[in-house]
Order: sequence, then structure tokens, then C-alpha cells
Amino acid sequence: MSEVDSDGLSEREFGSLKKLARKNFAKFAVAIQHVSTEAQLKLIEQLPEFRKLAMGAVESISSAFEATLDADERSEAHVHEGYREWRRALISLLEQQDLSLDEKLRIASLIGETVKEQAQFDSRGKAFKKEVLAKVGLSVLGVVGVIALALTGGKLMVDDETDDA
Repeated sequence: MSEVDSDGLSEREFGSLKKLARKNFAKFAVAIQHVSTEAQLKLIEQLPEFRKLAMGAVESISSAFEATLDADERSEAHVHEGYREWRRALISLLEQQDLSLDEKLRIASLIGETVKEQAQFDSRGKAFKKEVLAKVGLSVLGVVGVIALALTGGKLMVDDETDDA
């Protein structure tokens, strides 16, 4: 007779559930609802399918996030360089000796405008990154939720069948 572990599952039952998870996830999701929470957690920890699924989804989300940030940063670098070139051109105009005070003030004002516009652009970029990061966080939570839903969904199916009987 096999030894019963601290969660009330024998080694044989534990092994059967692991095997069922590999063969038929839907039946596993139903069967796991009939064991303690501790046993459920132990099973999930030991099933590479869950880890692979969760890690694969999180890695995919992470890769997409990194690619988005890289593309955004490259794009931002071009825009920032454009603002710097624009200011350099304006500054070179200021160095001309034949400009009136009014023209110099107008050019100085344009330089100030480039600084304000660049700061606004930078703020929008930071807001975009925060939004993307929030979506990544929600996506990761979604992965966890789907796994939890798969497990609790099995319990609901069993409960419905019991109610119908």
C-alpha cells in the first residue's frame, strides 16, 4: 500500500493526476478540484506543462514588450536628434552679425519652442511606455487567470453535473 502524503493524496493518486494532466487536461481540471488546495499547488508545481505554458506566455509577452520599447526608443532618438539639429541651425543664425535685435529675439523664441516641444514629446513617450507596461502587467495577470480559470472551470463543470443529477 502506498504512503499517503500530508495533503491526503497517496503517491499513486498523485502520480495518476500528473499522468492525467499530460494526457487529458480537461479531465485533469475536473479531477484536481476534488483535492486540497495544497495538493493542487504541489501538482501544478510539478507539472512542466503548466510551467512551460506560463513561462512561454510570459516570455512571449516580455519579448513583445522589449521589441516595442526598442522600436520606440529608436524612433525617439531620431526625433530628439532632429530637435538638436533644428536648435543648432537656429543658434548658427543667431551668430550672424547683421541681425536686428527683433530677429534675434524671434530666433531665441523659436529655440525655446523647440525645447518645449521636445519636452512634450518626451512626456508623451514616457506616458506611452507606462501604458505599454500596464498592458504587459495585465497580460501576465491574464495568463495566470487563464490557468486559474482552467482549474476552477473544471470544478464548475463537476458542480453543474452534480446539480443536474
